[in-house]
Amino acid sequence: MSEYNKTIAELRKKISMQDIEINEIKNKIGNELSGLEPRIIMDTPLFEVFEKIRELKKGIPLKKNMIKEIKETDTKLEELNQKTAELKALVSEREKIFKSIYENIGNAAYTVFRQDREKLRSYEHIFTELIRQDIKCNQFNKVAVSENQEEKNIIKQFVDAAKSMYRNQKHKFLLLRYPGLYRQAGKAILITDFVEEAKDKALDNTVKSLIENEKEVKRLNSDLTELEKNKDGLRKKLVSLDAKGKPHKKIHELEAELSDIDAKIHDYCVVMGNLFLDHHLAEAVGNPRTGEYAMDISGLEQKNKEYKEEIKRYETLIEIQKVDSKIVKTTNKIEQIKNQIAKEEQEIKSLQKDLTQFEKQKKSFEKVLKTSQDQGNTNTAISDAESGKTE
Repeated sequence: MSEYNKTIAELRKKISMQDIEINEIKNKIGNELSGLEPRIIMDTPLFEVFEKIRELKKGIPLKKNMIKEIKETDTKLEELNQKTAELKALVSEREKIFKSIYENIGNAAYTVFRQDREKLRSYEHIFTELIRQDIKCNQFNKVAVSENQEEKNIIKQFVDAAKSMYRNQKHKFLLLRYPGLYRQAGKAILITDFVEEAKDKALDNTVKSLIENEKEVKRLNSDLTELEKNKDGLRKKLVSLDAKGKPHKKIHELEAELSDIDAKIHDYCVVMGNLFLDHHLAEAVGNPRTGEYAMDISGLEQKNKEYKEEIKRYETLIEIQKVDSKIVKTTNKIEQIKNQIAKEEQEIKSLQKDLTQFEKQKKSFEKVLKTSQDQGNTNTAISDAESGKTE
């Protein structure tokens, strides 16, 4: 039986696969018919379904185009965002360079100022803080030299070492102020005629590097402004496509709608294929491919019919096996009962024999009892007679 069931399962699988194939061929028939001129099938039972398919197909290009536009716009926006991030990083780097350039300008200008102080005295106010800083640092150096030249006892050495450590820390702090003071001076001289009057090549080159850096930052910021305009245009386009801030979600929705349309068109095409076959419209439509599809379906349906007949035969064989099994079980039961009956009949015979024996024994005992009673009566009569004589 298990082999028959296995064969039936295989046949049903074949039928199922061929049913799918038949359905797909019907879909192909419907698809072929839906591409025909309306006039060809206007007066046939196909026309109502034909119109529904045509109506569904109208919405497909618009949705596909929307998906394409959203993807392209979102990709461009991502590219521009990446470009924006890169340009902002460049601007940030260039703005950091400004600090070092201003520092270099201030340092170079202060060097020129010290070299020709009389000529450039009108600009002394710009370097006032740097001059004071130099004085303080020089004082620290003088004190350090003086202390190193003194002869000291142990205690004095210890005290001076502590003072020296404190001064060194303060000196380091003063040195750390130089970059800031140079930047301050560098910015200040740029709004004066110092560079023109100084006529120093090193200073001129440093100022040129500042101008070049400013131009580059300006160019980068201009590019950023242009990028923001382009990005704003792309964002507006996403808004018009109902995909603002959620392009991927909108694409998913549109793709789901397209899948739904495809599924409906598929179902209608199958319905159309069924109508075409049921009403034998091959000649009326006059499309050779639909005729070929119809022949393919006929062949598959014939094969399925054969498979179903085989299934019916195997199912009948299974039923026969079931009945055979019941017959064997019933026959065995009958034999068991017959054997039981024969055994019980034998037992009855044995019991009957015992019963006859018991009845014989009973009669024998009754006979003995009767004889005993008769003897007793005789003895009583004799005794009574003897008693009468004595009286």
